[in-house]
Amino acid sequence: IALSAAHKMASSDEGSDAGRDLLWVSKRKWFEVARLLEENKKVSREKVDELIDPDDIADDAVMIPLDVNDEASIQDLDDLIEQRGADHVAGVLVRGRAKFLETVRKLPEAERAEVQEEMTGAAYKQMMEEVMALAAEEGEEEEPEEDVDEEVEPAAKKQKTA
Repeated sequence: IALSAAHKMASSDEGSDAGRDLLWVSKRKWFEVARLLEENKKVSREKVDELIDPDDIADDAVMIPLDVNDEASIQDLDDLIEQRGADHVAGVLVRGRAKFLETVRKLPEAERAEVQEEMTGAAYKQMMEEVMALAAEEGEEEEPEEDVDEEVEPAAKKQKTA
């Protein structure tokens, strides 16, 4: 699972540190994983996958943001789980929540009030649809350049044979 724009979202206050890319996860599932770590129990790959997989989010679920920007090694969570293990990734995600809350606490009160700290599963799905639509639009903007290159090649071949 790539940690891409589809999985990372900025808060409503884009200008502050709290507005950096955030990973949104189910609050209930995050607490389950945090509890396992607190009790020094092994966190399974399945638990981590449930935490980071946004596909099965109920509309009434509560989503919370995690700040994992300090983890330079996170590009693909599946690869990271394979390399370092589910317990390591679970720890990164639990610390990501603490980092987010710490960043919000450091903000001036006026900015803190603008930071979105939770959202419903329905709002999360809507946000993800918007992100995917934007990503698709950006991808479409690049395609005409490729089409122009393809049209030039046959013309060049015709010139050589003529």
